[in-house]
Amino acid sequence: MKPENKRSTHRHKKNPVFKECVMCHRLVEASEIQYLKVQIPTGQFVRAPVCKLCIVDPNKTRFYIAQQLRKKK
Repeated sequence: MKPENKRSTHRHKKNPVFKECVMCHRLVEASEIQYLKVQIPTGQFVRAPVCKLCIVDPNKTRFYIAQQLRKKK
């Protein structure tokens, strides 16, 4: 038996959670994703998941995502 004050050394590893980047459509770990607020033409705001590699200039990235959303309509 182990003493009451000691923790067990066995720990469970958490499985990584993956999300898709809006820009490059890669599956990236959730720790590498940042959410950008993008305003769509209806005046609403959308939180778009973008990986750290795609965010060079946040303003340009927001504009590009807004353009993509307009084309889908």
